[in-house]
Amino acid sequence: AGFAGLGGVDVAQMLDCRWALRDVILLRGARPYVIVADDLNYRSDWASYDWSWQASAKADISTPDSDGWARIRNGGVTLDLASFSPPPGTYPKPHECTWFAERHSPVSYAKPDPDVQAQRLRMHMDSYNGLLLTVLVPRLPGQPPMAVRRIDCPHPGMAVEVESEDFRDTIIFAPYNRFLQTEKCRGSGRLAVIREKDQHAVAHVLVEGYDLSWKDTPLVEPQPRAGDIIEGPEPLST
Repeated sequence: AGFAGLGGVDVAQMLDCRWALRDVILLRGARPYVIVADDLNYRSDWASYDWSWQASAKADISTPDSDGWARIRNGGVTLDLASFSPPPGTYPKPHECTWFAERHSPVSYAKPDPDVQAQRLRMHMDSYNGLLLTVLVPRLPGQPPMAVRRIDCPHPGMAVEVESEDFRDTIIFAPYNRFLQTEKCRGSGRLAVIREKDQHAVAHVLVEGYDLSWKDTPLVEPQPRAGDIIEGPEPLST
């Protein structure tokens, strides 16, 4: 197994919208976690979008804290969850995000049972596009939370740093302009992740991209056409 596993889905026809794309990346290593990158457009106009993360009725759910993480705790295991939408100024009209921790009766093809209660963490966003970059980190008892923060990149893309005691990952999501640019990174593509240890890039993944460099060092040489997924340089042992 390599550094990352990736899956993608297009459910535009199911949701009756212009496009509805989702990329999911599993990053392996000593602290594995998942990235979910959503790109939704209902009618190229202002619309409401909701994301829900289901949980047991016994779970303890908290909306984002000062460290940026929302949390779902159950049975001693914690799921840390952080979501990022485009920064202010991306659209002419400011978009709004609101978080909820709520109980509900599960809805399925079977008739819902009002006596069976579940919980969910829900984020509601009013915006022109449903652009959302989400990081989900499972954490065992005794493991410290990782740090997460937004970093600068060209609008309307999003860039995030996720840092543990062993590594720092830079995640860049730019589905529209394909400018994968931060202070340290330059490239073109839809989505990229660069893992850094001891100030050196040790692994990377590039999705639908042409090129990628880190501190002016090429990681992916310019391609004649965008590759579906380009990974390197080698599988991680930790």
